[in-house]
Amino acid sequence: MESELPHAQQSLSDCVVLVPTHNRHANLDVSTQYFAQTGIPVLYVDSTREKYKNAENLCPNIKYFHRPGLEFAQKMLSISNEMDAFDYVVQCADDDFVLFSGVEKARSFLRKNPSFVSVRGRSLCFIKELPGRFFDTFNNNVVRKVEASTSRERVQSYFCDYADIFYAMYPSQKLKKFYSLMAEVEFSNYQWYELFFGTVMAAEGKMAFLDFLWNVREFLWKPSWSYGEKLKRVIPWENMEDPLIQQDFSRAKELIFREYGEDLFSNMLDSFLRCNARYHQRSLVKKILGKKFLPYAKLLKYGMLSKKHSVFGVDVLPVVRALWG
Repeated sequence: MESELPHAQQSLSDCVVLVPTHNRHANLDVSTQYFAQTGIPVLYVDSTREKYKNAENLCPNIKYFHRPGLEFAQKMLSISNEMDAFDYVVQCADDDFVLFSGVEKARSFLRKNPSFVSVRGRSLCFIKELPGRFFDTFNNNVVRKVEASTSRERVQSYFCDYADIFYAMYPSQKLKKFYSLMAEVEFSNYQWYELFFGTVMAAEGKMAFLDFLWNVREFLWKPSWSYGEKLKRVIPWENMEDPLIQQDFSRAKELIFREYGEDLFSNMLDSFLRCNARYHQRSLVKKILGKKFLPYAKLLKYGMLSKKHSVFGVDVLPVVRALWG
């Protein structure tokens, strides 16, 4: 399939999309079909035991790397030489679709603002039962900048109003530094990795959440790991009797202190837990309503809020084709 945007490889020659994946080859069928239409350079890094069946039949803008059995950080570092060929790297989940226009705007921002180490925009969401229609999410569209002058202040500011920055754009060397640090620790609880990532990025520089369309993702009522799971599993004063929790926290704390000369990981956790406490207060009604009514209510609510894909511009069309044909 030829790119809908034949100028993409030239105009984005200094950017690459990095897609980690594991045991989700069905997602790759859709994802590779989408990126083939955009022409954006893409690197897939797959730690699944079996090689992806279509690995030899991908479009020229897509490269696939099979790294069976490697841990996450080692898997990412195994293609660090590929990252070196680009100034900027976009991390994208294997079931998300980063938009061409979003990549252009993010790169423009980082070029003009070299003190920033990460940037992303707003997400559009879809529900599979509503083909060709999209809506803005609410909890994921915080527009703000984290730009305090010190690492400690940035960590506090970011985690006091936490929003995921893992799937964003970064200068390639900053992302490589994170994975180099991450390779030195092996957490027993994978939920620490996201918090570790945010701490490193906030320590390294400023962060931006801006008002432009960035990506498209499926709306799921229950995320892959909820705030409740995070809070339950990582509050140290409730779980410090668990030696694995102690070990995870100590590893990260020591590594961050060695790198930045401050106890930024403890600083992060204090701010993060305050953010979670506020979130749970706001979520009380949702908890009471629970599972019985909300799955039906969401279809009605977001069906009314959703709009046709044409409202959001031409680079949403490849998403529609990849998802619904």
